Amino acid sequence: MTLFHISGNYKILKGRQQHKYLRRTMRVRQDIGPFISYHLLNQCHLLAPGVARGSGWQHLGAYVNLGAYYLVGIPVALILGFALHVGGMGLWSGLVAGATVQSLLLSIITGLTSWENQVIEARRRIYEGEEEKATPV
Repeated sequence: MTLFHISGNYKILKGRQQHKYLRRTMRVRQDIGPFISYHLLNQCHLLAPGVARGSGWQHLGAYVNLGAYYLVGIPVALILGFALHVGGMGLWSGLVAGATVQSLLLSIITGLTSWENQVIEARRRIYEGEEEKATPV
């Protein structure tokens, strides 16, 4: 007899039920292994949006997110998940495709940025802010 925790409920499985459940769980784990390794190794999709936010490019990041997820991720997920009958793996593949496109686009934008001009712009904003504080109202 084995006690399994399934979605907040505890379920006691005996004999054949236990063997069937464990076999199905192992099959799912084997199928999602490559996807889990992809997510662990590809942390760029966490870094690139942070660079966009920190650089003051929130509007640009929003457009990239809309394009990546709504134009690439969701259609790929729907096609793989429902049209090609891949199921949950197809839906997850669509989200991975959207995250990959987002990472690539934001990385390209970050790579093509003139950081010297960004520094000059940041200094200009700082000095303008000091002048506004010094001006009597």
